[in-house]
Amino acid sequence: MKAEPEENQVVRIALAELHPFKDHPFRVLDNGEMMEMTESVKEYGILVPVIVRKDENGGYEIVAGRRRKCASELAGLADKIPAARYRNEHISLLEIIVANEKNGEG
Repeated sequence: MKAEPEENQVVRIALAELHPFKDHPFRVLDNGEMMEMTESVKEYGILVPVIVRKDENGGYEIVAGRRRKCASELAGLADKIPAARYRNEHISLLEIIVANEKNGEG
């Protein structure tokens, strides 16, 4: 049985286990910036961990980093495991907004 990572620990999680949570306040746009991010991911990989929380239905909900996940898929990394930071299920909407703004994903 796999042990759960501690809060804020950087772990590696399969892309297939990552999904957006319901009613996320931001959208992922398929535009020139996404293509630039995709090229960056192809060249350097994911440099900033995705912030996630455990989903009670399985897998992990992405709190911040949906663009990084999308760029990873577009870059052909769908079968690989990106870096991700585990967060508990009590993360607030304010934390989500701050994280997205900080990472330029808002």
